[in-house]
Amino acid sequence: MLVHWEILRYCQGKRQETADTVVEERAFNLLLNGQFLATFHCLPMELEYLAMGYLWHAGKLCHPGEIARIERLPGELRVSCRPAVALQPFAPALPPRFRPEQIFLLVDYLDEEPLFSGTGGVHVGLWARAEEMLFRTSDTARHNVLDKLTGCALARALSPSGLALGFSGRLSYSIMAKVARLGVKLVVSPSAPTLAGLELALEQGITVVGFVRRDRFNVYTYPERIEFSAT
Repeated sequence: MLVHWEILRYCQGKRQETADTVVEERAFNLLLNGQFLATFHCLPMELEYLAMGYLWHAGKLCHPGEIARIERLPGELRVSCRPAVALQPFAPALPPRFRPEQIFLLVDYLDEEPLFSGTGGVHVGLWARAEEMLFRTSDTARHNVLDKLTGCALARALSPSGLALGFSGRLSYSIMAKVARLGVKLVVSPSAPTLAGLELALEQGITVVGFVRRDRFNVYTYPERIEFSAT
């Protein structure tokens, strides 16, 4: 996922020819039952999850049982689907409750993702249950990360309503719309939310924790899901 690129570095008044490490981003066309749907510009990893998540959010897939085959070819992802399955994709679960130290740990998991810490060239997302990180992924586009998280939840039969979703990027309306559709009730980010994102979180009953730093964070909505120590 990493390639070396020759650069000219300027530092403290001096120029130096050296090599830098950048992430590998490639284009893949998505075809559903032989029909072109979209082009992804993405990391060439976890493409099955990316395709499943994209199709689910686009309303083209209701349940993972509809997937007959996912074929990865040079520059293409070919998905074959069966007729729709009349089943709910995600089992309901009680919303999570997190302590402050678990919030900080979740953001540490985001920061420690190798491509992010090594290059700064990707966004990162994860599923967590208390201190346990269930799955972590990264990509060059924010929505690709959400689609990969969705594909993972579908493939592994996770219950998003009972998990925390960690995300490295801004919590804008378009990101929160995908979070809400998944049924997530707790989202944590070191970045900022937007007004439209927070208004949607209020409507959908989602706890938003943002601006997480080493010793502080902001809870914007539904703070009752954060278990603060009595003072």
